Amino acid sequence: MAPAAAGRQDAQLLGLRGGPPDGSGPHEHELCLRDSDRLDPVTEFMGAMRTGSTAKESEQKRMMAIIRQGRKALCRIRWMVGSTWLAISLVIFVVHELSGKYLWREDFTFFSPQSLGGMLKNFLGETLFDLRLLLPSLAPLEDDCFVTRVVLLTDVFVFTYGRGLTLRDLLEGAWAKADHWERTIYCVNLFRGATVSVLALWAVAMRTAPRMQLWMWRAIAYFALTNVIEVLMHSIYDVTVLRWAPNKLGQLPPNFCVLYLLYNRELLRRLQHWLRVRTAVAEATSAAASIACLIGPGDPRNAFEQAKHRFCCMCFADLSQDELQDNTPDPHLHSRTRPVRLGRCDAFISHSWHDNAEAKWAAMQSWRTDFVQTRGREPNVWLDKACIDQNNIDVDLRCLPIFLGGCKRLVIFCGPTYLSRLWCIFEIFSYMMMGGKTANVDLIPVLAEGGEDDEIGDIAAMIDDFDAASCQCFKAEDKEKMLYIVRTAFGSLNAFNQEVILVLHRLQRETRLWSEQTGSSSGSNSSGASESEHSSSSDDAKTSAE
Repeated sequence: MAPAAAGRQDAQLLGLRGGPPDGSGPHEHELCLRDSDRLDPVTEFMGAMRTGSTAKESEQKRMMAIIRQGRKALCRIRWMVGSTWLAISLVIFVVHELSGKYLWREDFTFFSPQSLGGMLKNFLGETLFDLRLLLPSLAPLEDDCFVTRVVLLTDVFVFTYGRGLTLRDLLEGAWAKADHWERTIYCVNLFRGATVSVLALWAVAMRTAPRMQLWMWRAIAYFALTNVIEVLMHSIYDVTVLRWAPNKLGQLPPNFCVLYLLYNRELLRRLQHWLRVRTAVAEATSAAASIACLIGPGDPRNAFEQAKHRFCCMCFADLSQDELQDNTPDPHLHSRTRPVRLGRCDAFISHSWHDNAEAKWAAMQSWRTDFVQTRGREPNVWLDKACIDQNNIDVDLRCLPIFLGGCKRLVIFCGPTYLSRLWCIFEIFSYMMMGGKTANVDLIPVLAEGGEDDEIGDIAAMIDDFDAASCQCFKAEDKEKMLYIVRTAFGSLNAFNQEVILVLHRLQRETRLWSEQTGSSSGSNSSGASESEHSSSSDDAKTSAE
């Protein structure tokens, strides 16, 4: 190691802060400790290492336990939802087949006189078939490739089997007896079944679950739409040529319902959420599963080790107002961060880049001043613009829940646009799911001078009316990814919205700084920050030692 690099590392170990961020020249190093805490550096370092080893292992075990709990919760949801829908669809399939074979077989031949009651039988038969087709599509979660493929291959078998029976009847003599119009309807029916099977096989070939499920929905929509066309053709022939009642029209209402549900799939997701409630898959389980979805597939230990090596922070005093004006990537800013152990970063800074920059900077400086007065040193913080490696954004975002769990506090600078940014909401939610407590959260309003009352009212109204679907992300693909995680873990956006509103209301009630700045009970939670910050003087020693 070069002498200069070694010197910088020694300075970090002893809690020293280096030269100015612009690199214009060195200045006198400053210890990030109060005068009363400035022990002999060697004694302080060795003591911190002895006491910090046990604390480090305990903190890591706690976070790993939370991640494993999230994985188990996701597996439980996957099993309960998938097995229940598949079992229901199997029962419906058996009922449909037995009904067609023993109860109204003569009413389902292609061309034969039918009574008026045949329309009701067509309605019931088509309803059972559409339910058998639609309900299995609710079995896989949004990220489940395996169950989605099982459902699609089942559809391929059902359509191939059904069209195979029709083709057998044609080869046994039905084709020879049919006129030109009847042959046309037979061909439409065979072509429709073959096309649905091809679309399902095409979906199976997709590499990702969202693409696979998109083509699955398209195959079902194609089936329903072409069935409407076939029924209309059949009914016209029955009325104009055969002079029979158009009983096939009984199949139209079920198909129109299928098309409506596919157009408004949120109704299907609410149905899936209803099933979760009935099968005792509680919201707490869904919330835990959201952590597993954020971290992604694979061994959670690998993700944890990756997060440990990538976790960093920077001294808040090294930030300038100009650097917080916008979110333009700044590699020089990232180079000023330093590695830190999980659990040793003072605060995770959560904010919206669309809020008023001057008002946000003023709020940050107020929080920083309060921290310095309480702790006697500058805070070390995790800030997205500084601590996310722009060359490995996806990796750092995958580690985000672990980064949040590795910070002592979550400091939220909430302006008028904060609750409209989906990443901000996930930061709050992930912190709470990783074991964070409201006593360790600072909810600080960001208010432009002169409009404080109006903006406070706007923020409160946005909390009451929160809707994840109306939130925005800088990139459209990020929003789709986040909503995909929400639907996987919670089943529907509405369930997630209710959970977020509960968390935000709790933060409103229990966060000291929000109460002070909004004129609410100033004594509420008055010891929130100070108790945490004064919890032990050894924390400062451990932080500076690392």
